[in-house]
Amino acid sequence: MLEKTVAEVFEDYVAVRRPKDSTVDCYRKALRYTVPDWLNRPLATISKHDILARHKLRGAEAAGTTTICFRVLRGLFNFAAVYYDGPDGRPLFDKPNPVKILSATKTWHPDVRRTNRLSPDDLRVLLSYLPDHRNPAQRDFIFLLLFTGLRKEEARQLKWNQIDFPGRAIRRIALKQGTMLDIPMSDAIYRLLRRRYNRGDRLSKGAYTSKTEGDFVFAGPTGRPVTAGNNLYNSIGTKTGVKFCFHDLRRTFLCTALVAGVPEIICKMLVGHCQPGNMTARYSALAVSELQPYTQAVTEEILRQAGKLETEKAV
Repeated sequence: MLEKTVAEVFEDYVAVRRPKDSTVDCYRKALRYTVPDWLNRPLATISKHDILARHKLRGAEAAGTTTICFRVLRGLFNFAAVYYDGPDGRPLFDKPNPVKILSATKTWHPDVRRTNRLSPDDLRVLLSYLPDHRNPAQRDFIFLLLFTGLRKEEARQLKWNQIDFPGRAIRRIALKQGTMLDIPMSDAIYRLLRRRYNRGDRLSKGAYTSKTEGDFVFAGPTGRPVTAGNNLYNSIGTKTGVKFCFHDLRRTFLCTALVAGVPEIICKMLVGHCQPGNMTARYSALAVSELQPYTQAVTEEILRQAGKLETEKAV
């Protein structure tokens, strides 16, 4: 059992913990980039000196990916220590976690948070360009992220049976932490989704034409969620001069909400940042209808900054 390799422990970890597919892909990429030669190596043979040396080597090239990798390795050692037992019932992995050396020596790479968001000038250019964008579904995808603060994957996975037109809400959004979220629609998002439902626009052309309540809002040619890659926003950035990524739209939504006077706890509720352990959040469960004025306020502030508040064609 002590011969369990890094790859084998990782597969057991994934099978037991069942993280999201996107999370597993992220972990695999980090391991393959940072420690490809360790994957078939017994986990128990990795020492703290190995950890320090590889962390320093790879961190100089890609600090973010390296940090993810060693956080995964730390988790694998912790998992192995409690999951694998010998014939006598005692833990097989009973040595200290070698990844702790990074904390003891204070050599973790700084966790630099991105703060990019769209400025009012960026919004003015982008919202002037998007209404006439040649692909209506790409336009709608960008608008949905900007005016709701949804993550890219949350928007990609949306199905029509989550769209509550009478209640003007998007229901049961699966968040990355495994919880569900209902959010209100602003008037602009209501119009956008109603228009999409009536027209059946897709992000890419193909033979898929049917539409039921279980279909994806942004479906590809086969009916599966479309792959919204970097080329989508890069092409728009090339044509407009506004450089952004999908998560910049989420940050823009949150920053604009604060500018519009939305209380911080409401901002967290709108994008699913409230955690179950947060006592204030647990006692502040507002109905979607009570949150709708705040979503509307954010939409109007984005349009105001873009100089499009009185323009129906803006969305």
